[in-house]
Amino acid sequence: MEVEIGYHIHRKFWSKGYSSEAAVACKEYGLHVLGLNKLISIIDPKNIPSRRVAEKIGFNVEKEVYIFNKDHVTYSCYKKDYRR
Repeated sequence: MEVEIGYHIHRKFWSKGYSSEAAVACKEYGLHVLGLNKLISIIDPKNIPSRRVAEKIGFNVEKEVYIFNKDHVTYSCYKKDYRR
């Protein structure tokens, strides 16, 4: 089973750090409260702001996938690699 972190935020709230803050909270919850060993984020490769958020919170590119007739990039974070 893979659990995905995703973020969608209204344009007027972009560049204020809200996505990163919420994604970090989800990451902490998933890895440390739920005890998951891995989290993923599936992102359109052209969505640079979302890719930046994933990288900022410690996710790394794992693979490219084809979903819903589009290319996507899968980012992942493993509990064993994460330090608070």
